[in-house]
Amino acid sequence: MNKLSRISTMIGTSIIALGSFQSCVDDDYDLSKDMNLVVNVGGGQLSVPGSSTELFSLEKLLDLDPESSIKAADQALADKYGLAVGDYLLVQSGDPTSSNFKIDPIHINLDGGAHAESTVSFPAIPADLPIPVNSVSVTLGAQSNLDEFNLGIGAFENIIDLHENNVTEEVVSLTHVATDINMTLFIQFTIPGYSELVTINEGFQINLGPNFEVELGANYPAGCRIVKEGNDNIVRFTSDVAVSNEGCELDLHVTGIDLKDTDVFDANHNFNFTNKIVTTGKLSLAVVAGGPAINMTIITNVGSASGEITSVSGIVNPVINPETFSFEINDIPDFLKEDGNTLDIANPQIYLTITNPTQAKVKVSIQLTPIIDGSAVAANKVDINDIVLVPGENKIVICRQDKNIATGYTVKEVGNLNNLIMTIPNRIEGEITASVVQETTTFALGTDYSVRAENEVIAPLAFGNNLSFTYSDTEEGWDTDLGKYDFNEARIEMEVSNTAPLNFNLEATPIYKTGGSRDGVKITIEKGAIAAGTLANPSVSQVVISLKGNGNSFTSTNSSSSLNGLDGIEYKLVTNNNEEVAGIPINEGQGMKFTEIRARLIGGVTVDLNEL
Repeated sequence: MNKLSRISTMIGTSIIALGSFQSCVDDDYDLSKDMNLVVNVGGGQLSVPGSSTELFSLEKLLDLDPESSIKAADQALADKYGLAVGDYLLVQSGDPTSSNFKIDPIHINLDGGAHAESTVSFPAIPADLPIPVNSVSVTLGAQSNLDEFNLGIGAFENIIDLHENNVTEEVVSLTHVATDINMTLFIQFTIPGYSELVTINEGFQINLGPNFEVELGANYPAGCRIVKEGNDNIVRFTSDVAVSNEGCELDLHVTGIDLKDTDVFDANHNFNFTNKIVTTGKLSLAVVAGGPAINMTIITNVGSASGEITSVSGIVNPVINPETFSFEINDIPDFLKEDGNTLDIANPQIYLTITNPTQAKVKVSIQLTPIIDGSAVAANKVDINDIVLVPGENKIVICRQDKNIATGYTVKEVGNLNNLIMTIPNRIEGEITASVVQETTTFALGTDYSVRAENEVIAPLAFGNNLSFTYSDTEEGWDTDLGKYDFNEARIEMEVSNTAPLNFNLEATPIYKTGGSRDGVKITIEKGAIAAGTLANPSVSQVVISLKGNGNSFTSTNSSSSLNGLDGIEYKLVTNNNEEVAGIPINEGQGMKFTEIRARLIGGVTVDLNEL
C-alpha cells in the first residue's frame, strides 16, 4: 500500500477499532428472533486515539526505475552542477551527431597571352678596335644607349590571364587564394650567325608584381632566386649566368595570389584575374674584334598552364546539412506526465560540446521539439538562435539562467527553455541549421570537414513559481470492514510536517462499493493547504477532512445518503508553488510526515448485530 494513502484509511482504522464490540455477543442465542439488533454506539461522538506515520519521502513517492532519466545526484553529479547529494535531476545524453561538408577545389586555367618581342642591331666590330669579351650588350628597361655597342631598350611586359567559368557560389568573395599552379617563363633569342653563349647578367630580373606568390620550380638557370622587394615578388639573377644562344626556360610554382581590393567574379560568378610581368636587366654577347654586325631578337613569353585553387581567404558559404538529434526520456513516473500538469522547471540545461574543424566561425540555430506519444507538441517548441562556434572545441550550455552551471561552458540563456518539459515528453528532437559567418576567413578546399556535436540534457528538479501538477491515488476496499456499520459524519484531523519545497492542496472524493456518487454525501477539506518546507526548516500544517451524509439513519431502505458502504477515498495532492520556494531542488530525503492523526465519528456509529 502506498504510504501516503494510509492516511485516508484512518476512518476505516477508527471504525475497525470498534470490532472489539463483537466479543460481547453470545453466539448461543439467536437474538434476531426476539429483538431489534440495530444499535448505536458512541452517542454524540466517538473518537479514536491519535497516531502517526513514518516519513513519506519523495524517494518513495517517485519510486524510480534504475533506467529512469530522473536520477538522485551522487557526489560527482552534485559537484558538477552545484547540487546537494540526493537532489533530483533529469539527466539524459543524446546520440552524438556530425555534419559533413566541403567545398571542392577550383580549377584554374592560365593563359600567357601575347609575347613581348624586340630586335636590336649591333654594328660590325672594327678589327683594329680592341673590345673585350662581353662588351656588346642590351639592357632591357634602360633609358638610353650607353654607346652603339651597349644598347638600351624598354622593359618587356607580359600579361597573364587566370580564368575559370561557373565557380561554385559557395565561394562568395576572395581576398587571397592558395594555389597549385606550375607555369613556365621563356626567355628566347634569335641571333643569326652567332654561335656563342648569351650571358644573363647579375641583376637581371622578372618582376611578378605584388599579387603573385611564387617559388622556383623544377627547372631554372643557376643563380636564380626569389626575392621580395617592397610589395613585389621578383625572380632575380644573383650572378652572371651563361645560357644557350636560343634562350632558357624558368619554371615557377605559383603558391598563392593576393586578391585584396580585387573583384575577380563577374555577374555569372566566372573567375577572372590578370597579372602583369615586367622583365628588365642586361644581356651580353661574346664577340671579338673584327666580328660582323649582329641582329638579336629577344622574346619573353609565358606558357599556358592549369592548376587549382586549394584554399581561399574571403567570404565562403558552404552548404551544411547537420543531422537531427534526439534525447529519449525514459521511465518517468506517470503522474509527472499527465495532461494538465505544468512542470515549471526553474533552470533546465542542455550541454553541447561541438568541434568546429574549420578556421571559420559557424553560426548555429537549433529548434527543439518535445514529442509525446509520437506527436510533436508544436506549442512547446523552443527556438535557439545565434550560437556562434569558433574554430576548435566549443563547450556551450543552453539554460534559462546563468546559475549552477558546470565550469568551462559558455552560457546561452533562453528564457522559455522550460517549455520543452512543461509536460515531460517521451523524446526531445533537435533540428539544427548552420551556416558559416559571412566574414573574411580562410577555408581549405577539397577538405572533408566534420562538425561533431555531443549533447546532454540536465534539468535539476527545482521548480519555478508556475509549477502545477497533481498527484492522485485511490484507497479502496474499506467496505469489507465498514459495510457492517453506518455513520453519518466522520472527521479526520492531523498535522503534516513537510520538508519538500512544494506547496500542496488536498482534494478528496468518496468512493462507494456500488460505484457512483450519492446525493447529499460530500467530503469537505476544511483545512487542506500543506505549506512548502525544507530539510532545514520543515513546515507544519493542519489538515482537517470532513465526510458527511445528509443525516438519514441507516435502514435497509434508507441509506442512499449515509456513509454506510463507503469503500474508500480518491484523493489528490495539487501543487500551488510561489516565489518563496521557487528554484529549490527537490531531494530524495524530503517528504511529509503525518502526526497527531485523529478520527472522530460525529453522532457515533450504528451497528447491525445481525451482520457481525
